[in-house]
Amino acid sequence: MQEKILLDERRKISFYERFCNFLGRFEFPLSEKAKKEIEEKLEFCDIKTTPGKIYSSAITLIIISIPLSLIFFLINFSALGILIIACFSGLGIYLIFYPSLEAKSLRIKAGSELIQTILYLVVSLRLTPSLENALLFAASNVSGVVGRRLKKIAWQLKVGKYKSADEALEKFSQEWKTENLEFYEAIDLIRTSAVQTQERREKMLDEAINVMLQRNMERMMRYSRQLRTPLMIITTLGITLPILVIILFPIMVIFLPELIKPWLLFLFYDVILPIIVFYIMFQTLRSRPITFGIVDISEHPKARNPKFFTLNFFGKKVFIPTILIACLVGGIIISFGVYLISLPTGSVSIYKIFGGLIILAGVSCSLLIYSFFHFFENIDIKNEVKQIEIEFDEVLFQLGYIMSTGLPLEAGLERIRERVKALKVYGLIEDTLINIKKFGFTLRKALFDEKFGSIKKYPSRLIKSIMGTISETIEKGVIGTSKTILSISSYLKSLHSVEEHMKEILDESVSDMRIMMNLLVPISSGATVGLATLMVMVLFQIASLLTNITGLSQRPEFTPENLMFAVDIKNVIPAEVFLVCVGIYMLEVTFMLAYFISTLEHGEDVFERYKLISQSTLISLGIFTFTILLIYFTFAGLLPTISVPK
Repeated sequence: MQEKILLDERRKISFYERFCNFLGRFEFPLSEKAKKEIEEKLEFCDIKTTPGKIYSSAITLIIISIPLSLIFFLINFSALGILIIACFSGLGIYLIFYPSLEAKSLRIKAGSELIQTILYLVVSLRLTPSLENALLFAASNVSGVVGRRLKKIAWQLKVGKYKSADEALEKFSQEWKTENLEFYEAIDLIRTSAVQTQERREKMLDEAINVMLQRNMERMMRYSRQLRTPLMIITTLGITLPILVIILFPIMVIFLPELIKPWLLFLFYDVILPIIVFYIMFQTLRSRPITFGIVDISEHPKARNPKFFTLNFFGKKVFIPTILIACLVGGIIISFGVYLISLPTGSVSIYKIFGGLIILAGVSCSLLIYSFFHFFENIDIKNEVKQIEIEFDEVLFQLGYIMSTGLPLEAGLERIRERVKALKVYGLIEDTLINIKKFGFTLRKALFDEKFGSIKKYPSRLIKSIMGTISETIEKGVIGTSKTILSISSYLKSLHSVEEHMKEILDESVSDMRIMMNLLVPISSGATVGLATLMVMVLFQIASLLTNITGLSQRPEFTPENLMFAVDIKNVIPAEVFLVCVGIYMLEVTFMLAYFISTLEHGEDVFERYKLISQSTLISLGIFTFTILLIYFTFAGLLPTISVPK
């Protein structure tokens, strides 16, 4: 076990580290207090840079933005110059605050790992009341940021930095006290239990697990209540205000041609506003309590690599990048839409409307193809493994109960096999027994052998961790192993119960966002485009009627270029351009809401995320298209009936 603890976990240098180390050419002077605070956060996040380089990088960015913006000021693009200064300054501020944000995010994301840490400490202490053994056992089984910190603490204990495991655990729990007070309290209970009687120790260990689960549920309830404010901001800033402003945009372009340019529509609605809305969503998600385990199927023999599409060509496998296929298909569709728009069919026509919709369909198709390849087939494998995890706690309970009677593990698995034939977990038990009987493997080898290991077909991090724990405790004897299995089974039942309750807590917020994503966003965007198109058609119709009145067309103030004297109708944003800009914004909002919802419901499960993105994109595009065409065909036919009164 100690060799496993001392194994150096290497990682790649992050972009943030490379950026700060490259741009931070000098150490910016900071006060000792500020420097110490940042260094603690950098050490916790394992970021290899210094506080001085972070600040010097931020200052360098601001300095670089000044000459760049001056270029645009000199060529009368002052708005773009101001935007460059704002973006570079914002990026510099983000560099400074990144360590604090990352430290907070890691502490919150580590919620599930901290629960596992408590479980492994409890399991070890039930067998042997030794805090040092418990610390080594937990460090060898927990992964992620918590696992790295545990390994470091275990190493420091071995080299004598800490006098005892009790002191090391106290130091470790102090690191999480700010964001996870329940973990600090649970560790305190565990440390105290090591010197208690058997009966008292059992109660305190059970209480440690209950504290973690109960407080985590309370944290999620508090988070659910706090979601209302960000949701209101997202709804107002991302949907209500943009829709109100964008309705007036065609009129503002006509009456204020020097101030309002059509390209501002694309810049604001398709670049700046989505960045702001996504930042709000991202910061909201960073504070989300993490409790859902992620199913990793990368080692499953039937899992597809979502980055490539495999094509059999004359007996050889050809790997085509998924993103290349998505861009190629989308590009073909977009080019057809551009062709329709370029046809000389008048200022506003059904061909141009369809051209804009086809361009939007091309963009959507690229996103749909890329998303589809990321969850196709793999999501079925993931759901199968997830179902096995759900069934696993009942199997563990039965196995622990059988072994508590004195039967060995192999006999216990034999009995359970007949009872779970109808369940998906049957394959895991069957393959494990075959490896034990046919090849004479030990339990650990039967599960984790590189070639024949039964766990390879069920690449669940949870199952791997639990079976690894059982295979290590089997040496303690049948009764000790049965206690471990029953303890883990009880933990899994409690965890599943807490997760289901948390989903119920979030259900109201998620339902509101689903309605917003699938109905409000596409309908409001489609209605806005439809009404704006009608508005442009009315303006051109009035211009045409006025210029056709006998005698008026000869006077310069009544030409289309001087309609309504001061109004320049040439500057009216084309209906198809308006449609594409608003449609892209609608797709961006749909994408962000789908990302937000899937993260709330399923955590970092990429398969569920891409599935929801593809479904919501298809629904939103359909409703958006239907709304525009409904408004166009309902009201456009009335415009030719406008005539000059006699």
